[in-house]
Amino acid sequence: MPYHATGWLPAPGDLADLAATIEQALTDPAELTRRGAAARRFAVEHYSWHSWPTGPEPPEGPVLAAVSPPRHDSGRRSTAE
Repeated sequence: MPYHATGWLPAPGDLADLAATIEQALTDPAELTRRGAAARRFAVEHYSWHSWPTGPEPPEGPVLAAVSPPRHDSGRRSTAE
C-alpha cells in the first residue's frame, strides 16, 4: 500500500489491499486525523477562492473563458451604426 500524505490509495483491483487500507484507517485514529488535516490544508491551498490569482483581470484560459461573463466596452456606441 503506497503512502500518501492526504489519504490512502489501495492498488486497483486488489481486494486484500483494500481491506488492509480500510482496517488501517479504522484502527489508527491519530493517522486518520493527521491525513484528514493534511487533505484539508491541501484543498484550502489549491482549491479555495484564496488560492486564485488577484488583480484587475480574471484569470484567462479555455475553461475560464467558457464560464466567464463577456467583457463589455465602456458603454460607447460605435459610430458605424
